[in-house]
Amino acid sequence: MKGPQRQFDRVHILRTLLILEKEGRIGRKELVKKLGLGEGSVRSVLKYLMEKDYVTSAVAKGHNLSKKGEEFVTTLHNFVLGPKIIDAKDLTIGGKDVAVLVKDTAKNVRLGINERDAAIKIGSLGATVLIVKNNELIFPDQTELKIRNDNLYKSYDFREGDVLLIGTDNSYEKAENAVIAALFVLIGDKIVLD
Repeated sequence: MKGPQRQFDRVHILRTLLILEKEGRIGRKELVKKLGLGEGSVRSVLKYLMEKDYVTSAVAKGHNLSKKGEEFVTTLHNFVLGPKIIDAKDLTIGGKDVAVLVKDTAKNVRLGINERDAAIKIGSLGATVLIVKNNELIFPDQTELKIRNDNLYKSYDFREGDVLLIGTDNSYEKAENAVIAALFVLIGDKIVLD
């Protein structure tokens, strides 16, 4: 007989590393809130990350990134900026938006549908994919944005060929899940946790 189905995936593993990077040290109960998972699932995520030497734990002091975890996150930020809370206004359907900028990956995007679908599969409302062409954000099918969102241009330093992924939902936690799920579709082969 099989045990209970695992309630987390690589999205939650990566988000845990990014949360630990931002927070420095954090307890399991706070991670439960930030990840939107149950305590058992968070315990399993932490166990996995400790077994792989990405996270260390101090009794009653919480969890933090190990040297290996810090190196992983630093390497990731060489080509992924964020996640960052943004105001995407009329580009998304949720009330909360979180974005990542992925350097020089526009060639990997077809129509943005696979990225959107990954966000929906993780339980979020969706994701929007924009590419940088001629110093402008456009949709992957080359359609121009009807309304220029200056907030997006202020949030990141765009370069030709970059991709802006925007996760959306009614909570920042789910919006961040959405953008990380979309990120795995776009460059999952570069995000390897060994």
